[in-house]
Amino acid sequence: MKYFGTDGIRGVVGKALTPSLIGQIATAIATFLQHCHPEKRKIILGRDTRKSGEEIENIFCQTLTSHGIEIIRIGVAPTAAVSFLVPKLGAYLGIMITASHNPPEFNGIKLFESTGEKLNPKDTETIDGMIDEFNYTKLWENYLVEKFSGIKVKEPISIDCNFGSGHTVAKNVCDRLGIDVLFYNYLSNGNNINTSGWTDATFTFDGDADRCVMNGMDGSTVLAALAVFLKVPTLVTTAMFNLGAERWLSEKGIKVYKTPVGDRYVYEKMKELNAQLGGEPSGHIIIPNMLQSGDGLLAALQILQMIGEQGMPEVPLYPSVTKNIPPFEMTKEFDAYVKALKLLHSEYFILIRQSGTEPLTRIMVQGADATTCQEILDMVATRATLNAS
Repeated sequence: MKYFGTDGIRGVVGKALTPSLIGQIATAIATFLQHCHPEKRKIILGRDTRKSGEEIENIFCQTLTSHGIEIIRIGVAPTAAVSFLVPKLGAYLGIMITASHNPPEFNGIKLFESTGEKLNPKDTETIDGMIDEFNYTKLWENYLVEKFSGIKVKEPISIDCNFGSGHTVAKNVCDRLGIDVLFYNYLSNGNNINTSGWTDATFTFDGDADRCVMNGMDGSTVLAALAVFLKVPTLVTTAMFNLGAERWLSEKGIKVYKTPVGDRYVYEKMKELNAQLGGEPSGHIIIPNMLQSGDGLLAALQILQMIGEQGMPEVPLYPSVTKNIPPFEMTKEFDAYVKALKLLHSEYFILIRQSGTEPLTRIMVQGADATTCQEILDMVATRATLNAS
């Protein structure tokens, strides 16, 4: 058997015994009861004093009750109490959350059948065989492996996981595709997500791994290069997309549509246009014939496939300068000032927007000359500061 040993399942919590695996075990038990013993709907649940016990107990309760199974929680108790109470209370199964004599970092489960005896080998093997059926992230991994089965990555790469949720899937997929990867910042303690700072990793994911930033490469360059590689007629992106990259794509017959900042706006416009590529220079990349939302690993694999087949093209970018300032009220006088600046510098792009995620106002200026961009930025920021006071 893959998971059950001589006396239940045991492992170090957070490593061999992850919340995902615990959920799979609970789902396998629930499905076993539904298919093999549909008339049996009561389970006794106990645990020992390990710190991880309560969290595991909660996962079992949430999963089992969602399948219509009655749970009798007896809390902290000796294993014998679970064995005694299963027949006493007419339950079909008993679950004891414990790793017995193992050290505190371990935990696990022991199963008891309706007589109070340890669950028989046949049923134990049945449940063991069902656990992997409920590893739903494996379906996503399989999909990515199928989509990129022919990828050739000659050199080792690295991925900064930002202490987020992207590591396990990325590791499994890259291992199966034969990609040599060094992972940074993947051991989360629950409080360090999105705190990795800058590393020299090839790719960096954010906490939920729906963004992918390529080290040393402007996001506009990546989107523009993908548009050419994928041979799409249109690219949907945001107002932050670089003017130089936009004009480069225009010369290649690719139309760029810009939306307000936010992947939601990008996706809405993509649906309207039936566009097959969209994203933000900040790292969201959406390829709807593969997935209807952004994914950091999918984006990284698509970029690697592009580099392997045609390399990364030189995309001429315009200078771009940005500044974050405290939020302020945009009065009519301020709006008039900005409109006058835009008329005076019609070849430059000036963007002033309130951040959707932080209490900040963001100012960006793009154009052919870096010095002029900085001068315009300073004028806007100074006027905004005066306006705020």
